[in-house]
Amino acid sequence: MALINTEIVDHKFVISLTEWAVDRYRSTSEVTLSEDMVIINSDDVTSILHKLESIYGSLGFEFHPFKIGWYNSLVRPIFKLDYNEDTVAFLIISSPNMFERAFVPFLQKQSNKLNGLKDPIDECMQFYLSKIKEIFSDYNVKVVHDFELHPNRRPKIVMQSVAHASGAAYLYHPSSLAIDEQSKKMFGVCIHPKYGGWFALRAVAFFEDLQCPDLLRTPPCDVVPSREDKIKLLELYNFNWADWKFRDIIPVAEKYSDLQIKYFNATPGNREKTSSNVVKCLDNTPCSAYGINSDREIPLESKRSTSIMTFLLPQPHMSLLNCTAVEDFHIFQIMK
Repeated sequence: MALINTEIVDHKFVISLTEWAVDRYRSTSEVTLSEDMVIINSDDVTSILHKLESIYGSLGFEFHPFKIGWYNSLVRPIFKLDYNEDTVAFLIISSPNMFERAFVPFLQKQSNKLNGLKDPIDECMQFYLSKIKEIFSDYNVKVVHDFELHPNRRPKIVMQSVAHASGAAYLYHPSSLAIDEQSKKMFGVCIHPKYGGWFALRAVAFFEDLQCPDLLRTPPCDVVPSREDKIKLLELYNFNWADWKFRDIIPVAEKYSDLQIKYFNATPGNREKTSSNVVKCLDNTPCSAYGINSDREIPLESKRSTSIMTFLLPQPHMSLLNCTAVEDFHIFQIMK
């Protein structure tokens, strides 16, 4: 692999990598296809998972495979999905660094039309995750986002139940704790074993024509084992959610940056202004001028604080620009 070092980080390059990867992986599909339903094995599911991770992993997305039957077993009849129980799907979650690695470059790309974005995060997710259908164009892939509703305003899918079914995060629900009457007014919350509450359930990619009878289920990790802490978690989430303390119910490996917290703390009506301020930070205007602390410690060998601009691509990836050769190059993989 021949790479030339550079210190230039271009948001257009981040976007074009995704588009380049689409063409690459459409031409390297390893699973035998047909026009009818395809029965695959767990190794085939793993192969699809690795392709998704190699494209999206460094953008801050995680993928967790599951079977529709696992999800249907957890939800009320009104929320059950009309698929064969062995149909394969992938939960898509965003880790804390998705904001800087995917969302910020998206904002910069859209900087001349921020006023026209209804919800920048939602449109960002649609932009990146729509590529899955192109990457696997020989399959019947349907991506359903967390914000999608039926005409009667009922969610198309219960994302927290998907998280539990796929093993990605444990769903702590008041009904399982048999607490007092107050529990009827409380909602459940998912906790990730690595990120605690510092993550988001973004979408599900359904591979509608793929079934995998032998896919083994991975149970979610119960990382809040004591009943007292479970009750504390639910109380923090339901009654004190604005202070974000529920997210730290367990020690976490990574959490949202100050810039990301400021963005999500903004009311929906003010997020357009906050988005504009993020872009101004990228244009080398001191972020402190907009009340934003953009410095964040990066876990590199020589740990150091850098500005938000650094996060357009993590330091190990900065040699990707101006490549003279790309040989067996799995785009977006962590480069040692």
